[in-house]
Amino acid sequence: MKTIYRIVLLVLTIGLTSQVMAMDAEVVARTILDPTISEDRRAQLIRQHLGQAPELIRAMTRNLGTGAEEYRCIPHIWRVAISAGRQDETPVVRRLLAVALPLSGERLRDWQAVVLGGGLINGWSLEGKWPEKRLRELIGEDADLSERWKRALVSAHAMVDDTKVPTGTRYDALRMIALDSWENGGKHLLQYLTKDTHAELQMGAVSGLGDMDHPEAAKALVNCLNIVTPDNRRLAIEALFRTTTRKQALREQLERGTIPAEWLSEAQRNALKP
Repeated sequence: MKTIYRIVLLVLTIGLTSQVMAMDAEVVARTILDPTISEDRRAQLIRQHLGQAPELIRAMTRNLGTGAEEYRCIPHIWRVAISAGRQDETPVVRRLLAVALPLSGERLRDWQAVVLGGGLINGWSLEGKWPEKRLRELIGEDADLSERWKRALVSAHAMVDDTKVPTGTRYDALRMIALDSWENGGKHLLQYLTKDTHAELQMGAVSGLGDMDHPEAAKALVNCLNIVTPDNRRLAIEALFRTTTRKQALREQLERGTIPAEWLSEAQRNALKP
């Protein structure tokens, strides 16, 4: 009887703990979304509850409408997502994928593109990781997550070209399609490397190409240096330092005089010396 009693007590304790955690996530999410709290307090809450990032975002997006309501919440959703992506705790980011990927029959919501592209993928990239490789590690043999990611990727391609979608969210979709094949994702990114492309969309294309460990992506990064804005050129140059092959391509351009040495910092120029 004592053994049975202990088992029942343990089950009840686990159940109550889960309920308390869920309640905490609801309370914390409401507080993060509260427009009256300070930015310092909001940042503190996110740091303290980062292990609950998936539950926070689930609470933030439950019954979330579209338009102004969605975009009022998106900056705070993004902060939670990118913090989780940069920390990259496997159980947390795997649960976050399950929260953010659209279910069967659902379209890719703007907030989901923000979590996936602007949060997780961007966060991994900022920490020097290859997002496509990291995503494959997380999905593993999970057929459901794999299928949901494939559908989200198709939707992201459409979102990139949808001029009714805010530019910042199209940037997030550009970060997503960089995890597609070169034939699909890479060539789509190239369409946003023209001089007349909006600077934020250019940035999404440059950052996306930086995340593609492919020879054609390296070539595109070199070729865009004379086309993109100065800020995006700095991003492209930083991306060209991610592999030895890319650095060699950049060194060759400097030696030929096709790009001025002044575009690189002194530290970058020294790093390219034989």
